[in-house]
Amino acid sequence: MHDEARRTLTDVLAPSYQFPRRPYHIALVYAALGEADACFEWLERGFVQRDANMAHLAVDPVLDPVRSDPRLKNLLERMRLTDVQGQP
Repeated sequence: MHDEARRTLTDVLAPSYQFPRRPYHIALVYAALGEADACFEWLERGFVQRDANMAHLAVDPVLDPVRSDPRLKNLLERMRLTDVQGQP
């Protein structure tokens, strides 16, 4: 699974990629790979670009590996969302 995820990232991040890059979806791949710093880099891009998929931030189970990271709580607060326990 990790190899497939890495190949997908390579394809999506290549300059020749011809489809819209959704920061939120790229962040999910990094979260699944356990790469929290890269995940949050892309979540921040999603926030700045107003990626509509960011609305799932509080409940998406793919983000469970980074759920306890304080950067997630900070991002949820800035978006005025609450996490799955109802906390900002």
